[in-house]
Order: sequence, then C-alpha cells, then structure tokens
Amino acid sequence: MRNKWNTRIKITETVDVKPVKKTISFCSELPRQLCNESIDENSDAVKIIGKQPNSWIYQDKIIEELNNVSDQGERVRVIERSINLFAHTKVEVHDDEIQQGADGAIVKVLEDILESEEDEDLVSICSTLEMVYRCSASSIQISYTNHGERVTEHLLTVIQKCLNGTILGKQIALQSTMKVLYRYCLRINDAKTDMASNARLLKIVSQVSTHDVGSGTKEDAMGIIRNIALPSKENRLLLASKPFLLDAIVVTALNEKNNYKIRENCSAILWYLAVESEIRAKVLFHHGVIDALMRLTSDLYLKTKLNAVSAIGNLATAPHTKSHLLKHRSGEVLDIFLDIFRRREDSDVVRRAGRTLRHLVNKETVGLIVIHNGFLDGLTDCILTDKYEEGYQSVKIMNILSAEINSPLPEHHLILKALTESALTGEPSIREIVARTFSEQASMKENRSAMVDHPEFLKVLGQMILEQNCTVETMEYVVCTIANLCSVKYGKRRLVIEPILLALEKISISNETSQSVLAGIIVRLASLPQNRAILANYCGLIGCLARSLQDI
Repeated sequence: MRNKWNTRIKITETVDVKPVKKTISFCSELPRQLCNESIDENSDAVKIIGKQPNSWIYQDKIIEELNNVSDQGERVRVIERSINLFAHTKVEVHDDEIQQGADGAIVKVLEDILESEEDEDLVSICSTLEMVYRCSASSIQISYTNHGERVTEHLLTVIQKCLNGTILGKQIALQSTMKVLYRYCLRINDAKTDMASNARLLKIVSQVSTHDVGSGTKEDAMGIIRNIALPSKENRLLLASKPFLLDAIVVTALNEKNNYKIRENCSAILWYLAVESEIRAKVLFHHGVIDALMRLTSDLYLKTKLNAVSAIGNLATAPHTKSHLLKHRSGEVLDIFLDIFRRREDSDVVRRAGRTLRHLVNKETVGLIVIHNGFLDGLTDCILTDKYEEGYQSVKIMNILSAEINSPLPEHHLILKALTESALTGEPSIREIVARTFSEQASMKENRSAMVDHPEFLKVLGQMILEQNCTVETMEYVVCTIANLCSVKYGKRRLVIEPILLALEKISISNETSQSVLAGIIVRLASLPQNRAILANYCGLIGCLARSLQDI
C-alpha cells in the first residue's frame, strides 16, 4: 500500500520486529543504544520515522499496546517493539510521541512493574521512557505537568533498587533514570522548585553521586543539584539545610579525577550556596568544604577554578568566617592564592583571587596575614614582575593591609618594608597606588616617625618621582607624604637629601596644582639653618618659592 507521501509501506514488516536472541527481560546485556544519545540512524525504525513525521498507524499501535498490556510475556514483547520505535534522536518525532500519549503509556507500564515487583523489566522500561524524553523543552513541560510527580517518585524507587543491588543491569537503569530527572530540572522551573523540597530525591541523588556508578551518571547527579540551586534563594537555603548533601558534594569534589564536568558542577553548587549571606557560615564550617574548594582552585578546567575562587571570596565576606579560613591548615588559603598570582593564570581568576584576599582583611585578621611566612615577599615579587594584573591585585591587597595596621604595632614595619621594596615598579599605575598608600600612612601621626626612620624609605620616595612616566597623581601623593613628614621633629633634617630635593624640583616644574603645598614644604625645610645652603643649590625650588610669593 502507499500513503499520501507516495511511500511504500508494508505493515507486516514494520510491526513484526525481528526477535533478538535473548529476551529483553535479561537486562544484564542490554544494547547500549537503550540509554546513549547516539543511535544507529540507519535502523528500520528511524528510516520509517524519518519518512513519516506525523502520527501514524505503527506509533498508535505501540502506544495502544503499552496501555493495554496484560501479562509479563506480552509486556516483554511490547517493550521490545517500543524500544525499536523510540530509539532515535529526532526531536520533532519525540514531540509527536508525547502528543500521542507515549509518556503516559510508559508510566503506566512502569507502575505495573513496580507493583508486581517483577524487577527484570525495569531496565528496559526506564530506557524506553528516557528515549521518549529526548524531545523539546515544551514537550517535557507538558509531560511533567501531566505525569511529573508520579514519574519522579517511581524513578526514585528504581534508583534506590539499583543502589541496593537488586536489579540486573543497574548501570543502564541508573543512567536512564538520572537522565530523565536531569532533563526535568534542566528545562522546567516548576521541577526545580519541587525537587528542592523533595528530601527523598535529594538524599537519593546524593547517594548516587558517591556510589560506584558510571561517570555520566555522577555528572547527571551533580547536574541535578546544580540546576536546583541556580534559580532561587529559597532553593539554596533548602539545599544548605541538608548536611548529607554537603557531604556528597565534598566527597565528590575531593575524589573525582577523570570527569572535569563533575568537578565543575561541584564548584558551581558551592559558589551558588556561598552567594546567600544567611548560610555562608553553615557552608564554610561544614566539614571538608574548605578542603574541597582549595582543591578545586587548582583545577585544570578554567570554569571550575573560577567558581571555586568566587565561592571562597563570598564565604570570606562574613566577619566570623575570615579567621576560620585563615587558620585552616596554618593559612593554606594564603599560599594557594599567592600561587595563583605567581602562575600565569587567566586574568579573571587573578582578579577574583585578589578580591578574595581583600575580603579576608580586617582588624582581627590583618596580623595573621602580615606575619604569614613569605606572603608579603610574594606580593612584592608580583608587584615587581611584568605581569600587570598580578601586580595590580597585589598592590591593592597591600593598600588594604596598610590601612588596618599603624605604628607602633610590630607588624607595621613589615608592611612599610614591603611597600618600600615595591615602590620602584615599572608600571606607573601600580606605582601610583603605592604612592597613595604612603600618603595614607603618613596622614596618621603615629606612622610618621617610623617612615622617617626607615633606612631606605625617603630615598625610594624621591626616586618614585624621578622614574619615567610618573603620573600627576603620584606626584600629588608624594607631596602630601613629604608635607606630613615635615611635622616629625627631626624629619626636616632627614628630608634634605638629593632624591627628595630633585623630586620636589621636578614636581615644581611639572605640577602646577601642587605649587602652594611645595612652597610650604620649602619654607618648613628652610627653617633649619643647616638646610638653607643645601636648598639654595636647587634653582627649581627657589623659583617655586618666588612664584608663590608673587601670587601673594
């Protein structure tokens, strides 16, 4: 006979599928096509489907048989024919199958199997359901609205049986069932909300992620949790309230070595949870979370690294978590983030690492950071290298640290030493931040004597201006610093050295906005009789003073 597309079809050839050597009831050796996305596009079923994109008699017949199956023998035969029909990747045809009620018919058979406890058919019927769900998002939404709650509970029962080891071919069954749940939460917002409040689902999915199952199944398990955590604060709060879920994420993150996508899912989940200020402490203090995040910051996959660094950065914003992070394994977080600066990492990773380190600084933690072995030296090395982003982030961290420490605290000289050694960096914008930091330090009276007494500081302060490409802002910061240091009793005597005077002379020529402040500095320096003969040798300074007097 011929249809309206003028295609010859022999009904008997399409309905009477060639029998396999082993019945489908023995699921330990099911063909891989049952749950893989790619199948043989030359199979008879796919050829027929390709020719007839709409509902047709064979599809209707199979769906009708699924709805009316009466015993196990007939069920085996119908499932076998269903697999031959649904084993393809044509989305529009799967949409038509959903429209014709294939999903509901398969769910009915799944319910009958679970009720009869004849578990040998579970693998094949779950694989059939997964095939039908290779449809579009809109069709999955329709199916979830009609059958989602029942399907979810039935699939969880099947997964639990697989974890208990009571099903032959459990790897295939797990792969099929987890793919269905993953597609639900990937494409349907209602499913994400429902799953977040389904404690049984969260428990079972967590168990799957830590069991010896296929890598793809573990990926789906972590993908389900990630998709649940993404859309709303309420979902994230619910997930964080489940200690077993955090345990599963930690174990998976620490032990997964081969599948980078699993590690990326773990890092994303922890990042999403760390977004919520209400649960940051709960997440951070959970056993193993810090270790998992530390490991993920060194991952080879960029997205995983970004997620982990961002998660630590968010967790570090809570006041009572900073010390806990810094004390973990004797400040390991500082070593790891300093290594990020030292390596030629992606600039986004470096920026997020810098943000995290700045978040760790407050009055209670600054001492721990400054005295950590090699940390300030490491920042100094980064500032002096030719890597801009690393140097920029390092000098911003020093700026934050210096704002929290003043003389006579013993850590102050360490900060001043590191800043002094960093001041002659070749990058003008970074040098400007160092100059700003000096100005901020000198604005505090208690710091000025320590700055004047430092054996190299005044010399370096002058050389900063004499370097090429000195910015106007750097000049202004240095002028403010020198003006404040003049107030130290013996500062006026110490300041009359060649680098400082040459720097002031250069500023007097290059920067008109600082003329009045410069004139004030010159007058204060000249108040000491022994300084006057030295100052007279610098024509630019005398000229600056003369111009200021004319303005008066």
